[in-house]
Amino acid sequence: MLYRTPSASLLVVLLTMLAAACTKARDQNEQQVNQWYLHVNKMRYTQGDSMLFYAALMEEKTGALSREYQAMPLIAKGMHYSRKSKFDSALFYFKEALQTLGTSTADSLVGKAYNGIGNVYKNTGNYPAAIAHLQQALQYFTKAGYTEGVAGVHSNLGQTYQLKEDLANSKAHLKLAIGTLHDNRLSNAYLNALHTLANVYAQNGEIDSALWTDNEGLSLVAATGSSLFLSPFFDNKAKCFAEKGMYDSASLYFTRSFAIDSASGNQKLVSDSYLNRGRLAIKQQQWSTAKDLLDKSIAVAMAANYRLGKQEGLKELALLSTKQNDYTKAYQHQEAYVALKDSLLNESTESQIAVLRTQFETTEKEQQIALQQSELKQQRLYIGGIVVLAVAVLLLIYSYTKRKQLQKQQAFDAAIHQQQEQATISILTAEERERQRIAADLHDGIGQTMTAAWLNLQAVSARQPSNTEDALLIKKTTALVGDSCVELRQISHNMMPNVLNRKGLVNALRDFTSQTDHHTLSVSFQADDETLSLDSTTSIILYRVVQECINNVLKHARATELDISVSRDAGELSITIEDNGVGINPQQLQQSEGIGIRNIRSRIAYLKGSVEWNNTGNGTVVAIYIPLA
Repeated sequence: MLYRTPSASLLVVLLTMLAAACTKARDQNEQQVNQWYLHVNKMRYTQGDSMLFYAALMEEKTGALSREYQAMPLIAKGMHYSRKSKFDSALFYFKEALQTLGTSTADSLVGKAYNGIGNVYKNTGNYPAAIAHLQQALQYFTKAGYTEGVAGVHSNLGQTYQLKEDLANSKAHLKLAIGTLHDNRLSNAYLNALHTLANVYAQNGEIDSALWTDNEGLSLVAATGSSLFLSPFFDNKAKCFAEKGMYDSASLYFTRSFAIDSASGNQKLVSDSYLNRGRLAIKQQQWSTAKDLLDKSIAVAMAANYRLGKQEGLKELALLSTKQNDYTKAYQHQEAYVALKDSLLNESTESQIAVLRTQFETTEKEQQIALQQSELKQQRLYIGGIVVLAVAVLLLIYSYTKRKQLQKQQAFDAAIHQQQEQATISILTAEERERQRIAADLHDGIGQTMTAAWLNLQAVSARQPSNTEDALLIKKTTALVGDSCVELRQISHNMMPNVLNRKGLVNALRDFTSQTDHHTLSVSFQADDETLSLDSTTSIILYRVVQECINNVLKHARATELDISVSRDAGELSITIEDNGVGINPQQLQQSEGIGIRNIRSRIAYLKGSVEWNNTGNGTVVAIYIPLA
């Protein structure tokens, strides 16, 4: 038997097929890593733990890929640890990414690494190094045409200058960020810049501007349907209220902010939250509470290596000890604060030297790698050109199919939503119609009968019976029937308040609260918009909700005072109902809700609003928020 050596053409075909298979596998890996990296950037504000998961997936695919792809999981890890306030780990991964990229022309990736390093230095108090790296990031993002990245860097520079107490430069950068994203006001980068600007206004004593900016931010957060930026806006509103001496409002917003920060797991924000609540306790001269909160702030800051947070905590402990006339402890805390501040300044100088050394070493490496990169790039261009056309066709088919599926799903969701809203309206309409029927029966039926009985008793009483006991009995009976007539009229009026249609919600609520027995419960009603105009359905729902809340106070709270306020602010209607009763436990409330509480929740949810019950220690606060847009 003769064995033939494979021809040269066959070998070429086999090698070509092998090269094509390798190219296809590499391209698939690159496409997958790109998708995961984009996903990480979308979730960087919301799902910090998931970023580490996707970084691990990317690392499995990048072994044989270019350095740009190898840098992506490193940047993702840096973003994860930065969000978790683990700044040493974050700095390590961002620097690794920068070294891996070398002379890469992937400007957006290089900018990401510089921006991450600058953020870490900002949060650890090394402001000169932070500004130097952020300016580098700004250059790369500008070169790449990455608008959101440019705005994000300006926002970070604004925060850095704010921490340096250079408020003029801070405002300038923040307004550049806001102006850059003016057409994308619902983006996370815009909201981040807006809440920092509100902080700067508050720090500069411009409290009204700060509150206006916070309210604008909260209205935008409501429009996005995301709770991501609720915490920083709540926190700044609390600081503003504290400056105004409105401590109850400040405490309420600090509590709401702290709950969100605790759930997020961001230890820097948790430390800051304890610090702000400690400052509020000092203003209220609650020394023991302030000491406990400041100690917790320092403990969390130390665990997260958040030295700036520890520094601020020591500063406030020194102030607290001074106010308590404990000058020994005040001196100790002040000495520790100054020592930590000096160490941060020394580290800042050393870090700048290290940055210059790293830049020099990086330049040498870049020159060595440049030639290799050029050769690799040309090879990829040949291979990539063949694949691009096929991928483009597949993407077009996939995009068309996906768009059709999405359109069908959106139409189905819209129909379901419309049916749910219509069902809710029908239920509410039926309830009001039944109330009106019962009210009419009470007024026209039983009410008329009771009135006739009262008139008959008056007629009998006018004859002056000779028996004194009978006369006294007739007099008492006449009074009881008269009181019953009045009560029937009040019940009928509450079930069918005509003033709601004639004069609006505010006057209807004022009329209802004025009928409360002020010997049993003193009611204060305030509204900053007497001519508040709402549609009929919204007015009826809010009237019934407030009515139910007041009835709950009368039945369960054992209160002597009740304050009700209605305010309209930046596209939001707020109703606050506060009593001085026995208080309420929100956890027990969720575990054993009655029909009345469930009705309140469902009605407010229909208006796309929110309702919260909070125990203030001196009673209960019910806070209702309704978007008016």
